[in-house]
Amino acid sequence: MTGAGIALVLLAIFLSGGGDFNLGYWVLLPITTVSVGGALGGIIYSLMDHLRNQGRWKVAVANSLSLLLYIVSVWLSLVAALNVTGHWD
Repeated sequence: MTGAGIALVLLAIFLSGGGDFNLGYWVLLPITTVSVGGALGGIIYSLMDHLRNQGRWKVAVANSLSLLLYIVSVWLSLVAALNVTGHWD
């Protein structure tokens, strides 16, 4: 839930930065898709807990890999959703 919430806040910042406040039904697909991508990133972070309990350098590897995969999943879901709606140039 935290991963989906963070992704939703990032999407809101991204959409409000354009200055186009004529938001319609096209916003529903990016909201849903980016939230699912963020939730997937949160699941990946949760699945890395077994590495965090094993040692010093494995904690750093697990955290950096989790962060990288979270960013990639949110970015790909954002690009896919905005491409489908026609708002990705």
